[in-house]
Amino acid sequence: MKKKLWVTCLLLFGFLVINCGASNPSYAASDEELEARVKELENVVLGHKRHPKHPLTDLNITGGMTGIIQGSSDVAGWDTDEVDWSTDGSTHATGSMDLVLEFPIGDNHMASLFLEAGAGDGLQAVIEEGINNGVAGIVLNNMGDESGLPIDEARAELEAELGLGLLHGTNDDAIGFGESGESNVHVLEAWFEGSYFDELFTLTVGKVDLTNYLEANAVANDETAQFLSSGFVNNLTVDFPDDNGPGVRLNIAPVDFLEINVGVADAGAEWDNIFDDGFCMLELNVKPEIGGLEGNYRLYGWLSDKDHENIDTGEKEDYGTGYGISADQQLPGGLTIFGRIGVADDDIYAVETAWSAGDQLGGALWGREDDVIACAYGEALINGDYPVWQTLEEANLTVGDEQHFEAYYSLAVNENITISPDVQLINNPAGIADIDNIWVLGTRAQINFF
Repeated sequence: MKKKLWVTCLLLFGFLVINCGASNPSYAASDEELEARVKELENVVLGHKRHPKHPLTDLNITGGMTGIIQGSSDVAGWDTDEVDWSTDGSTHATGSMDLVLEFPIGDNHMASLFLEAGAGDGLQAVIEEGINNGVAGIVLNNMGDESGLPIDEARAELEAELGLGLLHGTNDDAIGFGESGESNVHVLEAWFEGSYFDELFTLTVGKVDLTNYLEANAVANDETAQFLSSGFVNNLTVDFPDDNGPGVRLNIAPVDFLEINVGVADAGAEWDNIFDDGFCMLELNVKPEIGGLEGNYRLYGWLSDKDHENIDTGEKEDYGTGYGISADQQLPGGLTIFGRIGVADDDIYAVETAWSAGDQLGGALWGREDDVIACAYGEALINGDYPVWQTLEEANLTVGDEQHFEAYYSLAVNENITISPDVQLINNPAGIADIDNIWVLGTRAQINFF
């Protein structure tokens, strides 16, 4: 406290001296001399030089807030009498906030910082907890327990080992926010980008989210404004890095209707020994425009050098691979259709093929130009040789491909606020045909600020 008071007194004294000099001719000095005195006083009092000033006139700040409520009357029920187990209806909320700061650096260069905060695990976490609990009970009843642990401990251990989850997901905006009820703030992205040779090449380097650039889609790629299900945000078979980490994205656009995208990143999103486990993806995007109607037809292949295991031999695989297509096309009347299909290495992955298709229709037809209605259907074809499916079949459970349907209506309250009622139907949840279909009803509120 005394030090702060001393600093304040010195600054006040300097201020009085300067003002006295300005009002009394005997103390008068030039503007340059006065400025030099002030800077010298600041350096002495504060003990260090001030940071150089940077103009903020070119700083671009955007962001938004997303709130989602989802509920289900029966989170999960069973078509089998072997275990008397069910989960009551449940309603859960998640919230997130995004803040993006973009700052131009000279000509054709820019730096960007993307901050994200959020809270809540959402309904999906409850559904998956119930599925694992029920499956563990059935497996122990049908196959017995050889662990020697008390039944509750044996069941908990088996639940963790199974690790079953909804293949498509119900709320991609809730992923990664930690324990329910807690919130966190983290740097989602931080990168430098430059365009060269009249935008022939665009290079992005730093902490990047490759899903923003690769396997994208015009109407099915943003959980804050489009479909909520993870299976309609990106294809389920692409083994993208575990999180946003050190990476590079290169875009090559030789002509208006063609671009090539390359993404390289650490597969585990780690900052130590980067690229020891690498992820690489190459994409060709053909972009025709006919009569003012735009289309995107993306063909891609990827390689992930994580620690994979060959499910047939149990030996370590050097890398996993896959390929796919993501396409969208505008049609007359404000309609846009899309389709995706992806295939992954069936020696490694639990889902060997995933496809989805759907459409989005603008509200101009009913006098609501800023509104949108959309629906999508997708299927995850499970790999029958994958160990977890074989364990379930040995326990007399029936496995099956998971199907997912989603529809939403985005109501534009004004240019900054949208409200989107959403409905989802999951058949064969987590790839288990013995579980009843799950209905999920929800609403998303999106507030964008500029």
